[in-house]
Amino acid sequence: MSGRDILLRLRRELQVFRWERRFRDHEYAVILQLPRGGSWGRRGMRQRIVADAEHVDARYCSPWCGKKALERAGFPRLSPLFISAPAIVIFGVRPDSVFEATSRSRDLLKDRAILAGGKVGDRILTRDQWAALESGPSELQLWAELVSHLNQNSIPRVLHRSIQELASSIDQSTGRISALMDRHAHQSGVTTSP
Repeated sequence: MSGRDILLRLRRELQVFRWERRFRDHEYAVILQLPRGGSWGRRGMRQRIVADAEHVDARYCSPWCGKKALERAGFPRLSPLFISAPAIVIFGVRPDSVFEATSRSRDLLKDRAILAGGKVGDRILTRDQWAALESGPSELQLWAELVSHLNQNSIPRVLHRSIQELASSIDQSTGRISALMDRHAHQSGVTTSP
């Protein structure tokens, strides 16, 4: 084996390691396939996709690298999405930012990219499930509902409560948010499998 072959192998292993770490470290990831096997298109497309979005990134991933990285990261059920075509992977830790970047990329790439699926935590989502989540309430809306509920209990009253009562109030608000998310998921037919 020549030095050039060794260098090529090391580069590939480094690439797989980086993708493995990205899939493991980021809570949300969306895979957009490029069915024609082409590139993103124009220069600066990555910057346009992630523009003004915090805690999110987008990268081009080759099929062999994506498949290997997903298998090593513990998501072998997602690896078939990388069998034949390269993909753009949008990943991050905040759902709103990832949803925003995903919809922006679909607008920019139009018919060149197809939403293939994604992951939320350890759960694998199909294209239809991801689309249903995109149309649901945003994280910001859910936090606004929590703040609204806490504001109903006026701040002076909240400050005079015991820690136990405050914890109970926050638990009730969290329960309402969970119920709202569950109701939306049920209405849109989203069922996630671990």
